[in-house]
Amino acid sequence: MLGLVVNPNAGGKLAKSYFAAKDFFAEHNMEHTLISADSPEACLDQLNQLKPDKIVALGGDGTLHSLTQFAVENSTPVVLIPAGSGNDSARKLGLSGKAPRQILKEGLQEERFEQIDLMKVSVSGGVHYSTGTISAGLDAFVNQRTNNYRFGGFLKYPIGLLRELPSFSAVDYKLTVDGKQRFLVRGPIV
Repeated sequence: MLGLVVNPNAGGKLAKSYFAAKDFFAEHNMEHTLISADSPEACLDQLNQLKPDKIVALGGDGTLHSLTQFAVENSTPVVLIPAGSGNDSARKLGLSGKAPRQILKEGLQEERFEQIDLMKVSVSGGVHYSTGTISAGLDAFVNQRTNNYRFGGFLKYPIGLLRELPSFSAVDYKLTVDGKQRFLVRGPIV
C-alpha cells in the first residue's frame, strides 16, 4: 500500500503539491491511503496502524522527521515532495526546484531511491531520528516558536529569532557521540 503523508500545518506549496500527487496517482492507477495528522506522534501512530510499503510525503523538514522513525524501522522508502517553509532536507537531497510530477516519476515509477545517513538521537523525551538537522539551544526555541505561526515562508524564521532573543537564556547540554561524551556546553553562547 502507498501512504500519502500530508502535513496540514506545512507552509510552502502544500495545496499545489497535493493536487499534483493526486493527479499523478489517478493517471497511473495508484491506490493510496491519506495519512494526515496535526502532530508527529499522531502521524507515527497512523503509519504504524496502516503499515504502508512506500510513502509519499508532502511537507517540509518537520513532515520528513515525523515519519523517519517508521521508515527506518520498517525499511520503507520515502518520496519527499518539498512543500514546507524551510525544506532544508529536500535541498540537501537535490529535490528543490524539481516539479512534484518529476519527483513522483523518479520515486514511484523508476524507483530511484537512495540510502542516506541518519542520526539517531536519544534525549529525555525519547528517541528521534534526523535526516540532517538537529536543533538545540536557540535555534530549537526559534523553531518551536515559528511552528505556532499561522503564516508560512522562510521569513517566519528571522521574525521568530527576533522575537525569541529578548527572553532567551543559555541551555546546558552534553553531546555523546557513539557512546563517548564529546562536548559539554554551559553558560551563555557568545
